[in-house]
Amino acid sequence: MSRQILNENKTFLNKIKIFFAIILTTFSNAIKFITQSHKNTKISFIIMGYGHFKTKQYLKGCIYLGIQIAYIYYFITLGWSQFYGLITLGDKSYDLVNGIVGDHSTFMLVYGVFSWLITFVFICIYIYSIKECEMSYKQIAQGKSLPKAKKLVYSLINNKLYITFLILPVIGALLFTIIPLVFMILIAFTNFGAPNHLPPAQLVDWVGLGSFKKLLSLGAYSKTIGKILVWNVTWAIVATTAYYLGGVGLAVLLNKKSIKGKKLYRSCIMLSFAVPQFISLLGLRFFFSSFGPINQVLMKAFNLAQPIDFLVGKWPARTTAFFVGGWLAIPSIMLLATGILNAIPDELYEVGKIEGASSLQIFRHLTLPYVIFATTPVLIGQFMANFNNFGLFFYLTGTRPYSDGYFLANDSDLLINWLYNLSLENSYYSIAAVVGLILFVIMSCCSLIVYTRSNAYKKEDQFQ
Repeated sequence: MSRQILNENKTFLNKIKIFFAIILTTFSNAIKFITQSHKNTKISFIIMGYGHFKTKQYLKGCIYLGIQIAYIYYFITLGWSQFYGLITLGDKSYDLVNGIVGDHSTFMLVYGVFSWLITFVFICIYIYSIKECEMSYKQIAQGKSLPKAKKLVYSLINNKLYITFLILPVIGALLFTIIPLVFMILIAFTNFGAPNHLPPAQLVDWVGLGSFKKLLSLGAYSKTIGKILVWNVTWAIVATTAYYLGGVGLAVLLNKKSIKGKKLYRSCIMLSFAVPQFISLLGLRFFFSSFGPINQVLMKAFNLAQPIDFLVGKWPARTTAFFVGGWLAIPSIMLLATGILNAIPDELYEVGKIEGASSLQIFRHLTLPYVIFATTPVLIGQFMANFNNFGLFFYLTGTRPYSDGYFLANDSDLLINWLYNLSLENSYYSIAAVVGLILFVIMSCCSLIVYTRSNAYKKEDQFQ
């Protein structure tokens, strides 16, 4: 045991040494590049595009110089105030009684994130322009001709058309994915929320890890997140496994040649997948309610005095949600598995039968490994969807009152549902941001670890 710990410590120290070695190498390479670059490249450190003008690449020079001028103008007019606003999150609060207009902490945080994003993009373009300038002088030294403006435009339309088409999606991802994600992460380090820090009437302050400490130390928060996290992980694992095996099992069953009316069966099963999920959930909530048709039939058939609480009790609500989730999720997995099963050569099944393998052994050692190998990324996505299955519990059991021992949650809520209750229902935005950050870390780490350890990643080239 002591040797194993020693070896692990050596491995960890080696990783630290490699990390610092990479930093030192990068820094030394940057110094070497600056000192050994062409004189016009050195001037381009101050005036972007100068080196391109000297090599008669006027189009690139105008673009880079225009970007620099635009950023300097932005920084002087708006950027500096937005940087400052991100640091302070406001100095003067609103006074609606006296008509005093103050600072809106939410807007200042969003604008500050946007200014950092603009600066990051500018730095990337700045570094790329300098490297491209130095590369141009190296090509001239080797006797090569530089591409003209017409050739560059032609290349963006033909050879590098993917760059032209990817510009808008990248911009959209930065604006509608990166900025909201960073905004949510930063909210976790503020006191944004009820009862005394709700913009615009009140200002928000940076509190560092205060929200994390509050979530993990205060009894109401810590007990709730502990209970919900255990239930959330259990739900995701059990539901993903059951739905996946159910979908694959249905696909194998309907793939049998002896089954008649396959198209009819598949069509009936796919109906639940074709109808929008929230419509199905609202309909099923009515069916399973105390005065719904299911309870009415059961009460008449078995002479029950009281209806069955399918959606009220802890485990009845969870069990009902499990079967309803299967009704919605299994058809999509069945459809995917059906296509994969059709790709398995019939010769493999014939060889298995010749070797004396039973149907269960063939499914276990041939069909299931093949399907899992091909659908591992989808299986990970299914796990993530079940882990964050907000709609299932919101539309099906979301009308339940908060349970005893839970803070603003009931015993069938997932973390994503609790996040909704904290933020939109009760304005505990900073605590909700911490919960969202925990969700993000759990899901990203689990997905990366599972995928990198799966055969779909390690033996991708062997799949045929």
